[in-house]
Amino acid sequence: MLHRLSKKTSALGLSDRIRSIQTDLNEGWPHLETSDLLWAAASLHHMADPDRVLAGAFDNLRPGGLLAVTEMDFFPRFLPDDIGVGRPGLEARVHAALNPGPSVDWTEHVARAGFVLEAKRPFVVDLPAPLPAATARYAQVCLRKLRSHLDGQLPADDLAALLAVLDSDGPHSVLRRDDLTVRTTRTTWAARRPTTPGGWRQGHPHHIQAPTAHPAGPAHFIRSAGSSADVAADRAVSAAGSGAAGSGADAARARGRVGGHPPALTSEQIADARILLSAGQTRIAVAAKLRVSRWTLSRALDTAPR
Repeated sequence: MLHRLSKKTSALGLSDRIRSIQTDLNEGWPHLETSDLLWAAASLHHMADPDRVLAGAFDNLRPGGLLAVTEMDFFPRFLPDDIGVGRPGLEARVHAALNPGPSVDWTEHVARAGFVLEAKRPFVVDLPAPLPAATARYAQVCLRKLRSHLDGQLPADDLAALLAVLDSDGPHSVLRRDDLTVRTTRTTWAARRPTTPGGWRQGHPHHIQAPTAHPAGPAHFIRSAGSSADVAADRAVSAAGSGAAGSGADAARARGRVGGHPPALTSEQIADARILLSAGQTRIAVAAKLRVSRWTLSRALDTAPR
């Protein structure tokens, strides 16, 4: 996966701004520059001690820096209710057997680490048929992973039906289906390291430095190497959406982006943004009108003279 990241950043001309580090956060954090952004994508649940990892994230962010944690709420679902073999509702019973409780909620963990939660937002993935061929391979990877945990969890007829779906050469193989969908949700927590002592976690020993004239720091992205299904998920969802939206680079250029750098806001645009905000519009809405990210808008508003 790091190789894919290196190729992509090189193709976009961002090699001088993005570098990858392979590390095991269960063994501790590597030496990093103080960061503006830490993004944990479908990885925190793999950690042996998530609270310790979050405390390390707090220490590696500058005051005011942002932590984003994204998790898949449940394994994707692909099959129709009646798959033509066995009893209807097979996939629902598979998920019920393996996920009897609610999905993980990192809200309290993030707060214990000292962060101030800014947003918790679900994102629905609901891709209807027909989908690209990669979807069938992705479904097979995910269903095989689920099957490896199902011994003793389902009756024999359900296990036999699932094996029929997983058989690459069989008549009921998932690879032969044209009615596959991808259905799941992901939740993202966005939390910020406070800039004032009162917001820091109790007993935190670090000296506080005001973030005045602070240069833009790096962003670091945490991705577990232990979940091939999670990696396949991103590829399949990306492939399924690429026909309508185009590549990330093409979409960015269509929004007026040049290279990998966000466009700067003029003083007139900043003035317009303040008028819109005072009229009750959200920063997300104003950023969309100006064709910049919310982060770019916030930085411009915070640094520009009034």
